[in-house]
Amino acid sequence: MKPTAFVALGITIISAVPSAATAQLVIVSSKSRAMAIYAPPPQYPRAARMANVTGGGVAILDIDPHTGLVKAARMNPSTGDKDLDHAALVAFRQWRFKPGETSRVNVPIRFTKDSGLPSMPRSSTKLLQKALYAPLPIYPAEARSKHLTGIGIVFLEVDLKTGSVTAARMLQSTGYQVLDEAALDAFRQWRFKAGTVVDVRIPIRFLMHGIVPVVYE
Repeated sequence: MKPTAFVALGITIISAVPSAATAQLVIVSSKSRAMAIYAPPPQYPRAARMANVTGGGVAILDIDPHTGLVKAARMNPSTGDKDLDHAALVAFRQWRFKPGETSRVNVPIRFTKDSGLPSMPRSSTKLLQKALYAPLPIYPAEARSKHLTGIGIVFLEVDLKTGSVTAARMLQSTGYQVLDEAALDAFRQWRFKAGTVVDVRIPIRFLMHGIVPVVYE
């Protein structure tokens, strides 16, 4: 079955039926990922997801300083589940680093059932209700075809006099530039009632049924 894509905004989920993807995710160290020049994300094993198996550990990567390739990878500590360990190591063995920068990298990873979105203050609902024009982000065809998913936070600066968005940036990236740009392209168009807000934080999720998103923190 072809995965179905949808976009969710913080307190508003654009989906009639919740899926497993809204309750499970993989969390990888953003500091470790930032060091890599190629970093495919780990996939949450289907069997583990169906059995609600969770766990966290640290992958230790030994890097060839001349090539930046991963020579060896092991879990210490383990996630506590061999399938989760295997899924993490399969991905991390493919990582590539800039030659000469490091010889070892520790990558904390968690397979969890958290929603992936930070808690939103109750005032956020009222802030979003003050939007006069609020087009939703469009899930890019390129991202959907590659089954890219991600969770992030958008920060908007608003002109108090006009209600127009003067600046938009990602406080937390979704992990993919194509998803970040899709979010920012939409939120830059938002308009609020004049004199009501000066800044807004909007958690956003790009999800696909059957695909578990990866979050970098």
